[in-house]
Amino acid sequence: MGPCKIVLLKYSLFNGSAFVSSPVFNAFVALGPTENLYDFSSLSPEALTLGQSLDDSGGICQSGTNDWGATHNVVTGTAQQVLGVINTLGLSVAPQMVRELELSVGRTDGCDTRWSMLSLTRLFQFPTRAGDSNFGKLSAVDISIFPDYTECRPVVTIDDGLVGSKLALATGGEDLLSTVPDSLTLFPYSFTSSLPRVSRVVTASNTKYPATSVVQPLLRAYFGGCRVREVNTTGIFIEDTCDVSNHWESYGLMVHSPDDIPLCSTGDVCIHNYFNSLWEWVNYISEDRPDRNGMNVNSFRSRYADTVAINLLP
Repeated sequence: MGPCKIVLLKYSLFNGSAFVSSPVFNAFVALGPTENLYDFSSLSPEALTLGQSLDDSGGICQSGTNDWGATHNVVTGTAQQVLGVINTLGLSVAPQMVRELELSVGRTDGCDTRWSMLSLTRLFQFPTRAGDSNFGKLSAVDISIFPDYTECRPVVTIDDGLVGSKLALATGGEDLLSTVPDSLTLFPYSFTSSLPRVSRVVTASNTKYPATSVVQPLLRAYFGGCRVREVNTTGIFIEDTCDVSNHWESYGLMVHSPDDIPLCSTGDVCIHNYFNSLWEWVNYISEDRPDRNGMNVNSFRSRYADTVAINLLP
């Protein structure tokens, strides 16, 4: 944890792009929360004022390498404060997530929650050719936003009323997602495609606010550094507000990959725990460790075993 202007400076790495490369992000964001390590001259007066306002009003800002070895950058505050960070820094955030924040400002239905904006390295998979399920893999960093309490996430429909689309790559009748690894069929995605439809709705219990179900976050795909709206036999369609980056275009279609965290017994029986890789949590600070930020993780998991019957699992 540290002054919020450090986290804002690290978010400026995105420079209007939807994501950045992992090596650049990890090298800078891993630096500690000590002010004399940084040059804040690139931040505008408005950004510096916002950082001080977050500090003064109980905002939580943290960056560096956590206990799981992941380099992350996160700011937690009210929906209005997180919107302020997005607008002040000109960040490229999924329109659906921005709309969730907008709907939460001034909410009066009793679902009172803070929101967090998180960046960390995520795994992406990309097709090497149509009809081949052996996808390539690479890591990159994008931005996700989530509430402390999942039951407080508004349901936002992604359509042309939210953001338009345009053709970025014509594929001449080939569907690049006609054949995919099984892992890409387990969770819901924010774009239209031939991937099996997976419901966002998940049964829930013991929620802070009365709810029998919650909606999980939508995984995304990118092409040329732009968020994808649709993949079909015509081609790849992206958000019409985004200009394709020549650098990222060379990587082709990049699809968020779930996190695979297997659990294996001594008898070589393995359970594959696939998690929605848009991790979410509730922050807390213990009285005995005011310099550290704890997390209660909210996770969405799909679980199955390899080549064994369910009754043989440990």
